[in-house]
Amino acid sequence: MPREIESQLLEQIKQHAVTHLSPAQIQRTNLSVNRQIIEKGEEFGPPTQRMIADAPTLVVFADDDPLANWGHACRYLLYDPATCELRQEIPARLPSGPLEPFYTSAQLPKSPIEPPFRWPPRPIRCPIIIPDGQRYALLFAGFTMERHLNDLEFCYRTLVNVYGVPKENIIVLSFNCSMTVVNDNWIGTSPAPAVWPGDGTPYQIVINDYGTLSGLQVAFAQLAAKMGPKDELFIHTNNHGDTDTTGSFIGYPSSFAGGAGFDWGSVWVNLYDSAFATMVASLPAFRALVVMMEQCGSGGFGPDILGSSTAASTSFAAACVAGASSYGAVYNGAPWDAFVYQWIAAMAGEYPNGSPLASNPDTDGSFAVDTNDAFNYASANGSTSDSPNISGAGTGSGSLVLAEEYTFYWFWCWIWTSFAQPFYAAALKRGISPAEFKAKLNQAARALQKEILSESDKTLLEARRKLGPQVKQTLEAAFK
Repeated sequence: MPREIESQLLEQIKQHAVTHLSPAQIQRTNLSVNRQIIEKGEEFGPPTQRMIADAPTLVVFADDDPLANWGHACRYLLYDPATCELRQEIPARLPSGPLEPFYTSAQLPKSPIEPPFRWPPRPIRCPIIIPDGQRYALLFAGFTMERHLNDLEFCYRTLVNVYGVPKENIIVLSFNCSMTVVNDNWIGTSPAPAVWPGDGTPYQIVINDYGTLSGLQVAFAQLAAKMGPKDELFIHTNNHGDTDTTGSFIGYPSSFAGGAGFDWGSVWVNLYDSAFATMVASLPAFRALVVMMEQCGSGGFGPDILGSSTAASTSFAAACVAGASSYGAVYNGAPWDAFVYQWIAAMAGEYPNGSPLASNPDTDGSFAVDTNDAFNYASANGSTSDSPNISGAGTGSGSLVLAEEYTFYWFWCWIWTSFAQPFYAAALKRGISPAEFKAKLNQAARALQKEILSESDKTLLEARRKLGPQVKQTLEAAFK
């Protein structure tokens, strides 16, 4: 049975660990301790950096960047449990062990409270234009914590409720294939909150498989069997990762047998960018791939994914560059990941509670929020500690959308908003939820989409042919 250090000796070690901090570390470092003594010859530390105790050891964990996701700079302080002497300090990237916090200098930054829920929105957002091909999505998280589940739910709702992606076309892989989340200190698990903190309603997300390599392999095999040349795929990875000499990676659990006090960091496995890109390369040729990644070191996945993509056009965005950390934040009293939260909000056209965005993300006036728009909005409104990056391959990679881009989009918006206005008032009177209203509007738009777009193309092109000579003549006269 593991030995625990005596309380008096533990307090001496805690005091020394705090006084050992430099003036800069006092402002940013959090300290935790493992009460259990590591005996001589026993292994400890994360799977990516296993250490063997050469004598009885008490471990103090110094988190030097506690607002970041893993991995990031941290240290293991190794003390003699008999003399309370600090014997060694080892740099690391991940936590490990049943750690108890005892010095907290930094907590997740809280954003200003977003404006109250607003429904119906002003101005009215146009219904989507659904492309000819199918749209698919793959959402992945390995060691899913509460903030990651919140991100996944926001993403899922945006795909289903705003963009009309069929639920059966969305594959969600999360931790142990349930709504269970890993505790923030990596010890044990907890059930998901009773309701999603985004708007206080029950979670809608449907989890299909485990957040593991095997889960991803099955998912990509399913996609490969379904996808065709006109289709679009959206991939979002969330959770924890890092970069080492092999490359950038995202973590996932090797097993799920842990109990209440289980250290989930002890079953961490690396899934490297090259392996992920191999799965991307297994897909048949298709129209468009949109990838948005959150984990630490996520930017390192970009080159391999772009080089392996079988899509005619690929957009890749990440919260941070290779070797850097991504950061969380608290919005409206709940934990999220800053870059992901703002990127999805730009695509959704509103924050989770229905409140308006800080600005209009459609800065190019295309009447659609594309991948460049969402990236720019997230970069401007997310965490200043992140290092967002975007890249692409193929024609128009920066203008990819989650629905369909249309040349005369303004006509589509105009004809719908002019007739849809009275139904917002009716929705309020009947108590229809925002999600239900959007679904009904998108359903109506789909029924008339082909006819409206065909007629607008024909009418507006005819107007161009008719007025074109006059425009040309007038311009020639003006620029003589």
